[in-house]
Amino acid sequence: MTSLYHCLFHRFFEQISRCDAGKSSPNNNHIDLEILSQYLKVGTPILVHDFLNTENEAGKIGVKRAALEWQAAGHGRFMGCAGCCALYVTVAAPK
Repeated sequence: MTSLYHCLFHRFFEQISRCDAGKSSPNNNHIDLEILSQYLKVGTPILVHDFLNTENEAGKIGVKRAALEWQAAGHGRFMGCAGCCALYVTVAAPK
């Protein structure tokens, strides 16, 4: 999901703003979305890469599960898929 930080978006924010986003997690995709929810305004588009990757169903990657849980928590609205990606738009105000 985060190409420069390879699903370790929390490291980006630790380096840039020195926020503590949790040091490690079995599902860094979920952490990335939680962090984004704290900073992005309502209506911000988020492209979730590998959403339709078959490795999601096999449990090898957790991209799809993280995005669906993030949506279920009321942070994003699913807009559709293109290729292997899903497009979401933020709907919850930053905390």
